[in-house]
Amino acid sequence: DAMGAWTPLSARTFYLFGAILNVGYLGLGTMYLLFSRQVARISLIITLLLTAYAVYSTFTVPLNLIALANTQEVDWKLLFSVDVAPRILAGVFSGVGSIVVIAGALWSAYIFWRKRIMKERMLGLILLAIGTFTVAFGGTLKGLLHKDDYLYTTIAIGVVLMFLGYLQTIRISVPK
Repeated sequence: DAMGAWTPLSARTFYLFGAILNVGYLGLGTMYLLFSRQVARISLIITLLLTAYAVYSTFTVPLNLIALANTQEVDWKLLFSVDVAPRILAGVFSGVGSIVVIAGALWSAYIFWRKRIMKERMLGLILLAIGTFTVAFGGTLKGLLHKDDYLYTTIAIGVVLMFLGYLQTIRISVPK
């Protein structure tokens, strides 16, 4: 193996944490911020059960190892072409997690607007929602078009918007 080459273990681990779990857990955090303790706990139980299935599925499905031949870029669709369960889980976790984060940020912004308080935080939450949508949109385009052409640009723009939103919510002045 060449230095830095993908292995089945590194590809599976990267996919589990990068494509499947991360956004879902951000959504779970939003559930704890905005919903009752009971709803948040039910969400936690569902997330943990889906996580257990995601770990099992990602580490046991057969891989198409041809996808790992290019050491620069893995063709994830090809890698999980024998059993698509991990790819479906990535869509579920990312889709539901993104919707919860975006809706939670917009709902919180609406509450601040309605009460006419914390304008800086309201604007920051709107930026967080737009940034999250931008990243999710890039991932959706990648999934639909099976190309990375827009993915990295939308991730970069989305992350910048989220960071600016974060700065706005903690009242650090953002350069104009």
